[in-house]
Amino acid sequence: MKSTDVNVPVEFYESTANIYDMTHTCRDCKRTFSSELELELHQDNCESGELFCDSCGTRFAERAATEDGWHYRCPEPDCDGDGIGDDIHRVEDVRIKA
Repeated sequence: MKSTDVNVPVEFYESTANIYDMTHTCRDCKRTFSSELELELHQDNCESGELFCDSCGTRFAERAATEDGWHYRCPEPDCDGDGIGDDIHRVEDVRIKA
């Protein structure tokens, strides 16, 4: 068995190499992507990332409601809905399962 300077088997690095290639993970569906751009494109269409606003009833992609991933606001111009868990909810959290 070959090893590196720190006595970690080379096989370890070979078996985990792909982990480091996929560093960008969708927080909603947990899919991984090799670039931030691929992740952003995915998030535009990720069904797990759909939100809706209790205040106005609008349904929208998560990306439309946040710029930083922490603060959420309804993207409708005439709506004051904000806050995940307050006025804004994930569709998958409230969807009725048959």
